[in-house]
Amino acid sequence: GAVARLPGDQAAEAAFHGARALSRVDRDDEAIVGYRKVVEQYPRSKWAAEAQYLSGWLDYNRGRFRESLPALQATLDHFGKSAFADDAAWCLAFAHLLLGDTDAAFAGLARYAKMPATGMTADERAAQVAYWRARLHEKVGHKDEAAAGYRDLVRAKPLSFYGLLAAARLGD
Repeated sequence: GAVARLPGDQAAEAAFHGARALSRVDRDDEAIVGYRKVVEQYPRSKWAAEAQYLSGWLDYNRGRFRESLPALQATLDHFGKSAFADDAAWCLAFAHLLLGDTDAAFAGLARYAKMPATGMTADERAAQVAYWRARLHEKVGHKDEAAAGYRDLVRAKPLSFYGLLAAARLGD
C-alpha cells in the first residue's frame, strides 16, 4: 500500500522489497508477479534489472526450468549490461542443458563465455564453460569431443574445481 504514496525511485524500491519479502516467505508465485510489476511500472529504476532477473531465477531455482526461460531471456534482452546479465546467461544455458535442448545449451554457453566474468576470475569462468561444454558433448554421445574437453581442462587447470571434476569424469 505504501508504493502508491511514494515518489519515483522510492516507490520502485518499496515495490521491489515487497516482492522480495514475498519470496522470502516462500510465496514465490506472488513474488514473481511483484517483480514483473516493478519491471513494468519502473523499467528505468535501479531495481528493474534485478527484478527482471529474479522473476526468472525464482522459477529456475524451483526446478521450473522451462518456465524460467522467458524471464531470464528478457534479462539479457533488456538489461544485458546489468550486473545480473551473466547470472541470467548462466541460468539460461544450464536450464537448456537440464531440459535436454543441447543446441540452445551450447549457444547459451558460448554467449555466457563471452560475457565479463563477475563473481569469479576469467580463468574460473573459462574452466566452468569448458567443463560444461564437455559434459554437453558427453550427453549427446560425442565421446571423443567430451574426452578431449576433459583432458584439456585437466592439463590447463588440474587442481581447479572443474579440473578435478574433469579428472573424475575421465576416471569413470
